[in-house]
Amino acid sequence: MEALRHVQHLSINLQGKPYRPSLDSHFEGLTILLHPSSQPEVDIIALTEIGGHAFRSWEYVDGTAMFLRDTLPYGNSGARIMTFGYDPSPPRDGETKLDWLEVAQRLLEVLIASRGKEDMLCTAAQERAEAERSLYLSCYGLFFFGVPHRGFNTETLRDLCPGEEGRKMMHDLSLGSTLMKMFQDAFRYDFRHPDSVIISAYETMGTKTFVETEDGHWEQTSPPALMVPQYSATDALPTENRYDHIPLAADNEHLIKFSNGYNSTDPGIVRARIGNLVQEAPEVIRKRFSVLEKERNLQLQINMYTTYDSTSPLESHSKNLDVIPDFLPIPTL
Repeated sequence: MEALRHVQHLSINLQGKPYRPSLDSHFEGLTILLHPSSQPEVDIIALTEIGGHAFRSWEYVDGTAMFLRDTLPYGNSGARIMTFGYDPSPPRDGETKLDWLEVAQRLLEVLIASRGKEDMLCTAAQERAEAERSLYLSCYGLFFFGVPHRGFNTETLRDLCPGEEGRKMMHDLSLGSTLMKMFQDAFRYDFRHPDSVIISAYETMGTKTFVETEDGHWEQTSPPALMVPQYSATDALPTENRYDHIPLAADNEHLIKFSNGYNSTDPGIVRARIGNLVQEAPEVIRKRFSVLEKERNLQLQINMYTTYDSTSPLESHSKNLDVIPDFLPIPTL
């Protein structure tokens, strides 16, 4: 803490102008944890759950390491690893409710901005719609850690979210709720990459949640319960492979913490599966954009072929004969 106090009062000279650095412990927005020495081949972006933290949620229980920064880079030297932070606090009465659409929009904005001018997929010269489409097409692998596609067990959490807004949020996120089904249907409709890979890890141990005692204190003493059952944590898409469902010997709270016996699964297994995605992604994405480029060229050729000069249709037709694909028949005039 003493070192932090010194940093907070530190002032340096940057290009002849005084500059005072600031410390960010919230990690809001996009934070780069690892950048390869050369141009990144793959981006890995981590998002936390409700009530999580963009950095601390990925720390080991004993505090000796952080999975994204200290474990994941081994064998994935070509990847740029980032974590995205937002204020995930559950809403209370009188407070502005958590707007998931706003969070998603913010993530989209920073991802487009993070690509930089050197990136062929998203440059400043591209239109917004094309930049978003390029970003969508560049998404290859999704690794879900206990993500509640069909909702999660909110019964033991209701006391933690008092007030009307809190109760409404718990209802919306509960197992089988209409909102969660709507989210799942929307995901299945929008994410339609047959060559993508989805890996889903799920908990196999119950979680103890907090219970309010008679003296007003909160203690984590409730009976253990599965927060996100396997059927909710897997099969985000009907095409998801069974061998991509990974059971972890952990409760929901420690699902991404791999030390001190909370998780008997070697973190190397998770790292290796992510490593496979890193190795496969560049070639798959290149093929996607190659197909897209061929489709665009074909459409351009068709448009040129069907465009006629009203003053000289024969001349216009003859100019475009050299760009007609071989398999298109030459019309009879």
